[in-house]
Amino acid sequence: MFGLLMIAGWPVEAVATPSPTAVATATARADYLAIDLKLNHEYQTLLRRLNPTEKKALIDTQRAWIRFRDLECSFQLIATGPNTFPDAARYECMMDLTNDREWQINRQLLCPGVEGLPCPDSPSRR
Repeated sequence: MFGLLMIAGWPVEAVATPSPTAVATATARADYLAIDLKLNHEYQTLLRRLNPTEKKALIDTQRAWIRFRDLECSFQLIATGPNTFPDAARYECMMDLTNDREWQINRQLLCPGVEGLPCPDSPSRR
């Protein structure tokens, strides 16, 4: 609860200290949003390089992946039981899976058409 304090006769608005839960959630959310932004940029770049058939396949794949990501993170939260920071844990899960997907999309940008084959310019797996 916020209120006014009097310091040296002057009113000063009191500022609440954020809870550990709020800090953990904000940090995890910021980390997730950073990798999600990178993924979206690379996804858009890849879309521009594809023919219409490939583009449709990528869009369908990405929609399925988003559904998988959301369901997988929901499952992980249930499977691990009560969590002190459930929102932070969800963002951490989403960040991990998004990081993996970003790697896959980035690999397609660097080595189109060689899925499963070694790519000399491919970024190393994180």
